[in-house]
Amino acid sequence: MFDLNMLVKLDEYLKGVEELEKRYKSLERDQSLVELDQNMIRLQQALVDIIQNVKEIEYEAAEASNKLKTCTIRLDHINKTLYDGSIRDLKQMECMERELISLRSQKEELEWKELQCQESIDELIKQKSDLDEKLSVIKGKFSTRRGEVRLEASIIKNEILRLKKEAEEITQNADKGILAIYYEIRAKKGSGTAVIINNICTGCNMMIATTIIDRIKMGKSIFYCETCGRIHVIPRN
Repeated sequence: MFDLNMLVKLDEYLKGVEELEKRYKSLERDQSLVELDQNMIRLQQALVDIIQNVKEIEYEAAEASNKLKTCTIRLDHINKTLYDGSIRDLKQMECMERELISLRSQKEELEWKELQCQESIDELIKQKSDLDEKLSVIKGKFSTRRGEVRLEASIIKNEILRLKKEAEEITQNADKGILAIYYEIRAKKGSGTAVIINNICTGCNMMIATTIIDRIKMGKSIFYCETCGRIHVIPRN
């Protein structure tokens, strides 16, 4: 009769394959890689936003600078006109003096605007530098973890192939009738065999009568656990 201990080995191999395949699938969606990738996307988007903000502020600064130049030119012209004695009309002088006051106020506002823009740009550039550094660190961690995952996946894949080969060798030499029964039980119970150790069924922890154990040892027929339904196997010494 076919050695039922080989079915125990088959159970071990198939269970090992199932556990390794689960681990392999979990590596495909490795949580560490997912989190690192999400952090990289978040930082990259933040960098894009900063660059866009810098461009917008630079545009505002350029506008303020152009207005300031125009304002300064007009101020210089009015000052020169007022103090070179070419204007003698009192109303015209008053009008120019009012414009002079307005232009000075505008100039102060534009200079303040330029200063604010530059300070904002400096702050954004500092933020960008900090984010670039963080992104570089995360990219390094991502690369390292990805290498670890790929290495583990490769080891697991090779181990799965080894276990499948071992299982195939057993199935090729097994009694096809017994094998069919084994697979049917395994599909329902998760394992097709239950080793008896110290008169205890390891599938359900129930005590097995000595008379039944003696009959199992004779090896003339297959015995199933009355409680868990698995194939009883006496381990070889």
